[in-house]
Amino acid sequence: MQTKMLRLRTVQENDGKLLWEWANDPQVRAASFSSDPIPWEQHVQWFNAQLNNPNCLIYIAMNSDNIPIGQIRFELEKNNAVMSISIASNYRHQGYGSELIKVGCDRLFKELKIPLIHAYIKPDNQSSIRSFLKAGFVEIGTTNWPKSTANNQLAMHLVKNIRATTT
Repeated sequence: MQTKMLRLRTVQENDGKLLWEWANDPQVRAASFSSDPIPWEQHVQWFNAQLNNPNCLIYIAMNSDNIPIGQIRFELEKNNAVMSISIASNYRHQGYGSELIKVGCDRLFKELKIPLIHAYIKPDNQSSIRSFLKAGFVEIGTTNWPKSTANNQLAMHLVKNIRATTT
């Protein structure tokens, strides 16, 4: 998939360190539901499990200069997907967020015919919420983050429906 700004490539084994560095960026940790830094060993276990998980799709976003600028991940659950993204710090506030969301959703809708994509975002992460809305997501409301255990963190729940997509 390609647009004027971005193309997606499937994550590869040698992308583990890059994803770990992006995930441990202080702004990414602050926006995450688990804000603690991620130890390398824990990331390696998680990354290897995701590479072999047919219900997890991870793509690296490449800009027009063929530089990796971010990642998008889809966790497939029945006929739905839950997505998350992050943009490398050098490329934030340049319009890449909403573009990555659009390109990733278009690819998922086209290749897998998933009818609904969910996103859960911390309510104070207004930059991400704006990017998702700009990319065609609709705000459902505030809910408990589905993966929270004891801490019951609140999340903005946004969705994108394949019927609302015009590609």
